[in-house]
Amino acid sequence: MSDTEHMIEQDRTRWEPLEFPMLHRGIEYTVKRAATPGLWQWEFRIADKVRVGETKTRLELLAQRRAQMRIDQELRKTLRRWDVRKVCTKV
Repeated sequence: MSDTEHMIEQDRTRWEPLEFPMLHRGIEYTVKRAATPGLWQWEFRIADKVRVGETKTRLELLAQRRAQMRIDQELRKTLRRWDVRKVCTKV
């Protein structure tokens, strides 16, 4: 492999996003680039449920924000269920 090819290969890997866990409201999540350009896959776990999905955008930060919004949505659902159980047990 020539030096030019090696440099091009290094540049490609340098710009690839790293898949590492991030934290939002105490929930660990990951966002990674899918095989299709402009498509991102996200994953997180709340309690014993794993949520996996994808979002279409060119920007990694926007994909992260959308994953965070989904976490917020799931946390609201969980909180509503918890409140209902709490009220029912007091009766």
